[in-house]
Order: sequence, then structure tokens, then C-alpha cells
Amino acid sequence: AGLAFAVGVLAVLVAQQRRFEALRLRVTQALEADDRKARLAEQQRFQTYLLDKALNDPDLAEVLSTINEVDPTKRRQYLFANAIYTNALRAHRAGDVTWDELHGHLRVICQSAIFRDY
Repeated sequence: AGLAFAVGVLAVLVAQQRRFEALRLRVTQALEADDRKARLAEQQRFQTYLLDKALNDPDLAEVLSTINEVDPTKRRQYLFANAIYTNALRAHRAGDVTWDELHGHLRVICQSAIFRDY
């Protein structure tokens, strides 16, 4: 009887250990996902900061822009178009919008001749 009790207790402990490990793994994955989203948000804030500097300074815009031989106004418009596109894409990657919502948004912004030219 004592041996059967010990085996029963051991079985319960093993089952609890497995549930604890599964729970620990889920928590770890959730924390990693949250950390990834936080890093993505921070990177997007920094990209926006850099773009803002480029939009406000034509000399910096020349560094960021890979399009040569355009006037400063057109360059700023292209940089802004890039910012709009990047923002929409990152919203999708972050899970804030679905693929269909992203596609719909891009269809709308592509109505702009400047955006299409970009």
C-alpha cells in the first residue's frame, strides 16, 4: 500500500512538473513577443525621428534619399511617401492591421500621383 501511494504521489508530481514547464514556456514566449513588439516600436520611433530630421533639413534629406537629380520638394515628398509606406508595413508586422487592411490602405494611398511616382 505504501509503495502504491508513493507511486501515485510521484505520478502527480511528474504531471505537475510538466504543467509547470508548459506554463513557464508560455510565459517566456509571451515575454519574448512583448519584448519584440517593444523593440519594434522603439525602432519605429527612431526611424520617425531620423525622417523628421531629413524632412526639415535638405542636406540631411540628400543622405537619406537614394534618388538623385530631384528637386528638394520632390525629395521631401518621396521621403514622406516612404514614411507612409513604412508605417503601414510596420503596423501589419506588429499585428495592428491584417493583410487585407494593409492592402486596402496601400490601394488608397497609391491613388496619389506622387506616391505612385515614388
